[in-house]
Amino acid sequence: MIPAIQQQAFQGIVRNLTGWLTIWADQDAPQPQKPFIVLRVISRHGPDYAEYMEVGEDGLQQVREHVYATVEVQGFGEASFTKLEELRQKLKWYTTKDACYLANIAICERSVVTDVSALMSPADWEERAMLEVGVGYRYDSLDDVSLIETVNIEADMYPHIADTIVFQVEKP
Repeated sequence: MIPAIQQQAFQGIVRNLTGWLTIWADQDAPQPQKPFIVLRVISRHGPDYAEYMEVGEDGLQQVREHVYATVEVQGFGEASFTKLEELRQKLKWYTTKDACYLANIAICERSVVTDVSALMSPADWEERAMLEVGVGYRYDSLDDVSLIETVNIEADMYPHIADTIVFQVEKP
């Protein structure tokens, strides 16, 4: 799942660009009145490597992973295809890129808009459209690797030089 702060930012960006109520899928709530947009993360992946930052004074090391998620954006209601086509174009605006940058996300990819309208009952036609958006973000976590401040080594390697040789290594 996308971290909550980036989820909220992406949701706000979509809401601002479309003017429609925007919610995340699988919420335990009644369906809102149309028109509205539903967001769902359908996949999440990243490289098998991470960036390891310097260990801090507290023994914690920040581990940074760059992640890519595919978010399905579904529009429900009249003119949903047109609304998502407009959103698709607006996701490449410089002002949108600036808003994404401030939220630590990036729009990496946009699919074509697909009409997924359906006949819900013999008399009920529901307009729907779908767009997939590739969203890049950074996931940071902390690893407690601890910190060794002093190492003492005692050895009887050269008894003819001294009885005991002591090495002491201290943190700079």
